[in-house]
Amino acid sequence: MKHYFISGRIPGDDEDTGLPVGQHPNTECAIAAYQRTMRCLGGLDPLDSEALAANFGADVFVNLVVGADTPIENLS
Repeated sequence: MKHYFISGRIPGDDEDTGLPVGQHPNTECAIAAYQRTMRCLGGLDPLDSEALAANFGADVFVNLVVGADTPIENLS
């Protein structure tokens, strides 16, 4: 398992948010964890997520995924 740092944004936000998302068995699991965290941070309820996905193709854009064998701390 690798440790992951992912950066992305909610559509309409001007800046990306980068977060260490911990250790996961694969990239897909790490991205799913990032998306869940971003939905919570952005205060998105399921209807908001559906509307964003319908208008923009996704409710959370992922722009960068970094996987490492050692823990990744917040880079901000």
